[in-house]
Amino acid sequence: MSQLQLIDAACQIEQAQAVLSMWLESTTKDTDPDLPRLIGSIITLLHGVPEAMEEAESKLADYVMREYRDGKACATFTIWCAVLMVK
Repeated sequence: MSQLQLIDAACQIEQAQAVLSMWLESTTKDTDPDLPRLIGSIITLLHGVPEAMEEAESKLADYVMREYRDGKACATFTIWCAVLMVK
């Protein structure tokens, strides 16, 4: 299984939200009446998730940098720091 960066996962959720919104808009009166409700439910469940993921990534980066700056960094933190700086 390949690793997915947190920011990339947040982008994929935003893309899924866009697809679901378009799907919801394309429903017609001939559509199963439960379909718009189900699509809307999924959109509601995903609401705020990308923002929370971006905030988590930011806090993780801050934590790693703080640990590194305070000299508490082990090899893992050094690697994380390098990865986050590349972004």
